[in-house]
Amino acid sequence: MAQGEFNKPLLQHAVKHNETVKVQLNKATSFRPLIEQSVSKATGQRKSSGRFLRVDAARMEMLSNQVIEVSTEQSRSKKNERDLQEARVNLRTLRREWRKIRYLLDEQGNEKEASTIDDMIDVQIRHFRRMTDEARYQDERNSFVLRELRDHVLGLMVRPLDSVFSTLPRAVRDVASKVGKSVRLVVDGSSVEMDQNVTEALVEPLVHLLNNAVAHGIEDPEKRQDVGKDAQGQVSIIAKQSGSEIIIEVIDDGQGIDTEIIKRVAVERGVTTQDEINLMDSGEIMELIFRPGFSTLSEVGTLAGRGIGMNVVQDTIRRLTGTIRVYTEIGKGTRFVISVPISIAVQDALMFKIGGQKYGMLTHIIDQALPLSANEVQLSQGGKRFISYGSEQVPLVDLRRMMVLKNESLSDNPFVIIAEHIEGFVGIVVDEVLGEGEIMVRDLDPYIKRYLPQGLMGNTITEDGSVVMLLEPYGIKEMGRTAPDQDLDVSLEEDEKLRFNILLVDDSLIAREVEKNIFENLGFVVDTAIDGMDGLEKLQSGHYDMLITDLEMPRLDGFGLVRQIRNQTKYEDLPIIVISTRESAGDRLRALEVGADSYMVKQHLEASNIISTVKALVGPDMVKERGVKKNLDTSE
Repeated sequence: MAQGEFNKPLLQHAVKHNETVKVQLNKATSFRPLIEQSVSKATGQRKSSGRFLRVDAARMEMLSNQVIEVSTEQSRSKKNERDLQEARVNLRTLRREWRKIRYLLDEQGNEKEASTIDDMIDVQIRHFRRMTDEARYQDERNSFVLRELRDHVLGLMVRPLDSVFSTLPRAVRDVASKVGKSVRLVVDGSSVEMDQNVTEALVEPLVHLLNNAVAHGIEDPEKRQDVGKDAQGQVSIIAKQSGSEIIIEVIDDGQGIDTEIIKRVAVERGVTTQDEINLMDSGEIMELIFRPGFSTLSEVGTLAGRGIGMNVVQDTIRRLTGTIRVYTEIGKGTRFVISVPISIAVQDALMFKIGGQKYGMLTHIIDQALPLSANEVQLSQGGKRFISYGSEQVPLVDLRRMMVLKNESLSDNPFVIIAEHIEGFVGIVVDEVLGEGEIMVRDLDPYIKRYLPQGLMGNTITEDGSVVMLLEPYGIKEMGRTAPDQDLDVSLEEDEKLRFNILLVDDSLIAREVEKNIFENLGFVVDTAIDGMDGLEKLQSGHYDMLITDLEMPRLDGFGLVRQIRNQTKYEDLPIIVISTRESAGDRLRALEVGADSYMVKQHLEASNIISTVKALVGPDMVKERGVKKNLDTSE
């Protein structure tokens, strides 16, 4: 594959699939499908012999892991074959040089000795040729056998979705009974097979979606009749296989999702800010339902209203390397489309470089990869970069300045990877596109996984034995969304800079690096932590004049971090500033109540505001001690 060339059949398939979904949604009955209209019959399933053997699931998982390990090691044999081929080429080069020397030896009367050496070189070249051919044959044969073995072993781990779907009708009846609604469940595709671990992991997301469909989507019988609908609502769950993916659709013919309600509730609950809402398109507004803390129900109950359901759904789908998309129409209904691979372990991935480091992304979530120069980069009202892609405005996230080493340079001709993201796309800027191929997806190392890094979903081992990190679009877009303006002017003269040691706590790589750069340009010495737990550990082992923290973080959020710090007497006078994307009065008040001294919004960061806030918190004595002798009057 040529550099930068993308797999055309895959791209055509992705576009065709999206268009098919949109066509279905335009039909009047798309939110109330009939079983006979669905096309979810499983294909390519194996026939049963009628003989069965009970095996412990843990032993099967161990066997499949071992096969994956062997398959990973097998990929290194291709490198050995290339090494042999390279040695053969080097030997032929040596022979050419030798023949030049032989000509001189012949003139000196050493023809016999020269001829002997020439014959020895020819023998070695023929020997290398046989070794190369044998290595190629063995590699092809072993690859075929291992692929067959791997597919058979992984096939033992699949089971039909019936084991999950069979429990759903009763669950829907129980929920409908509790909320006083008349709902029937339509199920199709129970015979579709997929990996057992994936099937088990999907139980909770599907239950959440069904609960929400009944509690949020389906109207009361009287209201349905008033608008001309059947008094009994319908919730449908349909599964079908599409290539190497399983598509599961959860559909209700209820009232649909009103984006105006989403906007109002999101601001009221502090999920986002009014300024951010004003800059969002309809797709970005729909994404808000997946953020932590979002719920349109005013009362918390056992079925909904806790603000965790949809966030749990999305997190689970992301762990399964899948995607989830939402289609809705006011008064007609809502459709959630979940796409997950049949097998998580073996997938196709696109490889690319950021700086000198290689990364990968699964191809089923990529729509296209193209040169960035082929598109006009524009600025949104909020100052964020985006490109037009069809009818979509695709936000750009450039990780390169955060992920390259000091001695590495950025490409003058970067590429942009267009990846699917709930209601639209996100564009990831990379230096070089290398091509795609089949990989073994491996879980993150427990040490890395405990920090729940944004934008990172796993890793793989390439043919040369190196570890390649696999990125995912949702976390990357979140990093771009929560980052301050990278072009913020914070340049100060040397005699104006402030000399303080601060600890910066933020889980977003982009936001952390941008904020670090801002404070370093102001003269601060900055140490960073990736979440609240990491921040507590750093605080215990170091000395800092100030702590700056985000709010939304894994393991321990900003509220919990500030509270734990203030519970320790030795930190009762430590200045603490919260810098968050949240702009609601409730979040601001809560942060100040747990012990923060100041609250700033990332979207409104200004150098002058940062300087005045720091001076006010540390006091004139420390400013004089740590600052400079000029322009230090806090009244300025």
